Amino acid sequence: MRLKCDKISKSYGINKALQNFSYEFIPGVYGLLGPNGAGKSTLMNIMTDNLKQTEGKLLFDGKDIHELGRDYRRHIGYVPQQQQVFPGFTLRRFLLYISGLKGLDRKVAAEQISDIIDKVNLKDVLDRKLSAFSGGMKQRALLAQALLGEPSVIILDEPTAGLDPNERIRFRNIVSKIAFDRIVIIATHVVSDIQFIANKVMIMNGGRMIKDGAPWELCDSIKGKVFELQVGEKDIPEVEKSFKVCDMIKEREDIRIRVVSDRIPYGYTFSEIAPSLEDVYLYMV
Repeated sequence: MRLKCDKISKSYGINKALQNFSYEFIPGVYGLLGPNGAGKSTLMNIMTDNLKQTEGKLLFDGKDIHELGRDYRRHIGYVPQQQQVFPGFTLRRFLLYISGLKGLDRKVAAEQISDIIDKVNLKDVLDRKLSAFSGGMKQRALLAQALLGEPSVIILDEPTAGLDPNERIRFRNIVSKIAFDRIVIIATHVVSDIQFIANKVMIMNGGRMIKDGAPWELCDSIKGKVFELQVGEKDIPEVEKSFKVCDMIKEREDIRIRVVSDRIPYGYTFSEIAPSLEDVYLYMV
């Protein structure tokens, strides 16, 4: 199973939302990192066949998705950025409705729903209305509908936006469990969403992919460029002016500041530290 982006671009007049994006996905978890406006959602919409590219091709197992049409869309599970649910529906009715749209036999749908709600930990609320769900529960309900039909490719667009830390962790754990033998693509600007579950990470900015690799490879690429400075409060404006600041912690009278820099921060008390994926993201973007 392969999903190949071949020099995909998308333009709106003179504005290029996506520029010459090429990548081949095989089963695994992929993190698509980038700030708002980087082109992530545009790429997701092209991959789900909600939007047609201006240039290039998207191939599923060597065939153009537009020629495959509905046969391609049967392979796709999609969790959109916005929580679009029917508040008057119970979770059961919502999932039966989506399974009907996907053309599933009612008996098959019932069996899949029973299995899926266990995976997303919503078994106890199957007959509760969606209007009573928390943000995290709604997001898990959306993941449940994406899993109906046993799709080969699951695309998650900013899946943890607005979730509290506990729900973020719960959602990441669920995704890692359902990723076996599937292509899972997670578009986000929250580095922690994908740092520990992604096999590969792509960093996007300005509609282009600017760096890709395994998380450890990306971290190794900026070894020797991440430092922890120990400064006084009066030094903070100068440090922020001179370096990209990743983190700042106050300790009694001193401030510890994590920075990423091409140059050694002489003039300050500092130590070199191991890079994280967030450091890579800040350095590249």
